[in-house]
Amino acid sequence: MAPSDIRTSQPGWLRQCGARLTLFWPLKMIGTTLGMTFFFMAYFWVLRHPFGSLGVMPLTFVDRWIGFCPAALPLYVSLW
Repeated sequence: MAPSDIRTSQPGWLRQCGARLTLFWPLKMIGTTLGMTFFFMAYFWVLRHPFGSLGVMPLTFVDRWIGFCPAALPLYVSLW
């Protein structure tokens, strides 16, 4: 079989990606929605029902080195 025959017998990678996206997008949408829902349900449950006593995290050398700058707060909040 010549190399040109191989190229014409298989669909291109772009066509394969398009076929997979149209075939699996409902599964991805439902899976992502269910996964995020269960994750946040568990996350908020653990926040309300901690397994042990709460404690304060000790400062590290990076915390002391960088410090707090109120002017940087909008930049930090924009990440979320």
